[in-house]
Amino acid sequence: MLTDTDSRIAGIPLISLGVGSLGVLLLAQSLRLFLKLRRARKEAQRDRESWSRVPAKMLYSRVEKRTDNQADGHVYVTYSARFRYEYRVAGTAYEGTRYSLAGDWSSSDRETHEKELRGFPEGGEVTVWVNPQNPAESVLRLDEESFPDTTLLQFLLIFFGIGLVGLAVVIAVVKMQSR
Repeated sequence: MLTDTDSRIAGIPLISLGVGSLGVLLLAQSLRLFLKLRRARKEAQRDRESWSRVPAKMLYSRVEKRTDNQADGHVYVTYSARFRYEYRVAGTAYEGTRYSLAGDWSSSDRETHEKELRGFPEGGEVTVWVNPQNPAESVLRLDEESFPDTTLLQFLLIFFGIGLVGLAVVIAVVKMQSR
């Protein structure tokens, strides 16, 4: 029969192993996200070389606010830039909504998304990038600046750091158990 002291001592490695496993999971996720970002950058580079520039008219260009009320009473506000533009390729009209190949993203920083709107005034004439193999696929930006990777990189570094700590905890627990 285990005493209180025995169960606390036996539980410490299990808790450490759980925390360590979570850290290793964060490490794996951060690496997966890093590779995804890297792949998107390579696609953008390749596409910059093959996609065509086409004149377009900006139909919609705004920062949208989303408010999420959580059950615990917290209110989370996020912002994202939203676009809609029309363009023609070989006489066929198309509409697009994508800012970049990186895809849509949201954050709590409205100013970041306001910056995305610069150069794309509603009702204005703009230039979009169009995939020549699929003219229905288009984006407003194909350059490196279109990737929100500064914030993403910060999160990846945090997750990676937590993951390394978790991995160290797992290794320490395994070493303790083998003694």
